[in-house]
Amino acid sequence: MTLFASGGQGGLPLGTLPKAEGLWKPRLGRVMTGCKATLLWGLLVCASAQAADGPELARAMIRSRHQAVLSSEISGRIVFLAAREGEAFRVGARLIEFDCALLKAVGASAQATVEHAQAKLSSLQTMAEHRSTGTLEVALAHADLAKARAEARAAALQVERCVISAPFSGRVVEVRAHPFESVSANTPLLMVLDDHALEVS
Repeated sequence: MTLFASGGQGGLPLGTLPKAEGLWKPRLGRVMTGCKATLLWGLLVCASAQAADGPELARAMIRSRHQAVLSSEISGRIVFLAAREGEAFRVGARLIEFDCALLKAVGASAQATVEHAQAKLSSLQTMAEHRSTGTLEVALAHADLAKARAEARAAALQVERCVISAPFSGRVVEVRAHPFESVSANTPLLMVLDDHALEVS
């Protein structure tokens, strides 16, 4: 049996394709009678089978139903990058982490503001019970506390974006960044796909 790559003009023998380190890890599976498939860089299939009445060629293309390009949601310096091309990972695994010392400090400051607003509100509520302050002051203190909580939540969300986790189990197709590089928001970093949820076209 000879395997071929789908694409271009006709198929190419699989043995002639570049075998990048860690990438060329075929997964074989039955596609149709006399046809076996292999997954390579997320696409591929093919096969040649010798039938009783002569050569028979069956071609198809395998695609992953789940694939994504993972991008940074914040600007920062990469301090951890676990994935390499061809490497498998599990859903939820930490793939990339940024230096978030500054964002964590902003979050701590926001939480301190929440505690200050809460203490101020409690004090004004006590004073209001003794008619030492008006209802307007208490209402404004409620509003200040709500604002502080919202800002603290926004800061916490930024900290959560310091880590990029795997959205599904699969394999790394392409790495576009390296540890210690500083990247801006929305920079593509990894291309990944699910090499278990496949479909044939």
